[in-house]
Amino acid sequence: VGLYLQTAGQTRQAIELLEQTIEHEAVPNAISIRALLALCHIYRQGTQFEKVIQTAEPALRVGKKHQFRTGVTWAHYFLGCAHYEQNELEAARNNFLAVSEQRYFAQAQCVLDSLIGLGLTYQAQGSMLEAEETMEDLTEYALAANNPGHTLAVRVLAARLALARDEIPAASQIYDGLTVPL
Repeated sequence: VGLYLQTAGQTRQAIELLEQTIEHEAVPNAISIRALLALCHIYRQGTQFEKVIQTAEPALRVGKKHQFRTGVTWAHYFLGCAHYEQNELEAARNNFLAVSEQRYFAQAQCVLDSLIGLGLTYQAQGSMLEAEETMEDLTEYALAANNPGHTLAVRVLAARLALARDEIPAASQIYDGLTVPL
């Protein structure tokens, strides 16, 4: 409901509802972690990266304590995104790697987005070899999932990495060939 409210343009009401949900839970549980992660999503959408970090850290602690692996991986993802946007690349790398290492306990979209984030982080660090290795890892992951949307994400990352290498014709060719799966 909180994410629906945010999508409907009622961000303040969404935040209030999610905060009330968290406060209502006497003992942190899966519901409170989901509410924290929904807040991370809202704060990320609003480019409030410090709030993402302040919200994802408790979700990570509670998730680890209660072994909510899906919550842990999403918290790492949001931390990775926030640190990447603040150019804190080592912290971003560590969080995206944490998701990659737990890929069999994470939701596919979380893993996919984390591998993309990891590839972009390596690129931003000037570690093109690691970025290309992450691209290969992402390709294998997408192929195993047999999901057209995942394949599209691989191609978008390939184009962004080509742009980073100043390979404009290659990037243009990749972008021109992109189609959105139905």
